Amino acid sequence: MDARVEKVIEYLSCRPDRFPKMAELCEWAEVSESHLRKLFIRFTGMPPLHFCII
Repeated sequence: MDARVEKVIEYLSCRPDRFPKMAELCEWAEVSESHLRKLFIRFTGMPPLHFCII
């Protein structure tokens, strides 16, 4: 798995009580929104904000 995706997943798992904005996740991963979305779909099968809901 890509280290940036792992970083965002870790970030999300440490904050289960809040729903982050996409810009916040991108800043954390240091990538653009479109690139983070592509990476997340490639490695998890879903976009980042859908991953947050599960």
